[in-house]
Amino acid sequence: MQNVELTENTLDFYFGSAAPSGYAWAFPKGDGAANIGLGVLGSKLMGKRPLAYLDEFVAQRFPGGKPVELVMGACPVSDALPHTVSNGLMLVGDAAHHTDPITGGGIMAALQSGTIAGQVANKAVCKNDASVKVLREYETEWNRSFGKSRKRMYRVKEFVVNLSDDEIIRIFHAFAGISAEELNPKGALKRLLRLDPRLLFSIRKLL
Repeated sequence: MQNVELTENTLDFYFGSAAPSGYAWAFPKGDGAANIGLGVLGSKLMGKRPLAYLDEFVAQRFPGGKPVELVMGACPVSDALPHTVSNGLMLVGDAAHHTDPITGGGIMAALQSGTIAGQVANKAVCKNDASVKVLREYETEWNRSFGKSRKRMYRVKEFVVNLSDDEIIRIFHAFAGISAEELNPKGALKRLLRLDPRLLFSIRKLL
C-alpha cells in the first residue's frame, strides 16, 4: 500500500479479532509504502472471507492507504504429517507441513528439509535403492533437526488460537518490558504471579 504512515524500522503486529486465530501486520517499506496483510485460520473464518477481514483492518488502521498490489496464498499450519516418505518419494517444505504453525513462515524449514532430502537422495541413487527403507533416514533426520521445535510451536499455536481478545491483552501487558534473561518458563511464572495471577490458569498447559 501507498500513503501509509508507520514508524521506520518497526514491525507492527495485531492479534485477536482483527485476524481470528492469526495475526495482522504492517511492515514499513519507506516513502509512505508498507506491506499490510493478515493471516487467518480457514477453520475460524466465521463465514467471512479473509479479504473481508483485511478490508476491515485497513479501513480501521490505515483509512488513507492506497492498495497497489494484492497477493493471496495458503500454507499448512496443522500438526505434522504422520509420514513424509514412501517408496520413491520424500515430501519437503510446505508439502510436508514443515511451515511454522504460528507464523506460517516456511523458508527456513524448506531449506533445512530440502538439504536433508538431497543428501538422502544421493545415498539412494548410489545404492540404486529408493525404497522407503532407505528414504526413512530423511524422516529421522528432519525430525531430529527441527521436528521437536515444530511440535512445541504447534502446541503454542493451538493455545493461542483459543484466547479471547481480553486474554491476549492481559498477556501482553503482563510481559511488557520483559528482559531477554526472563524469557523462560521460570521468568514467565514470576511475571504472572506478580502482575496477573489469573493468567496462570489460562496458560498452565503451555508452561
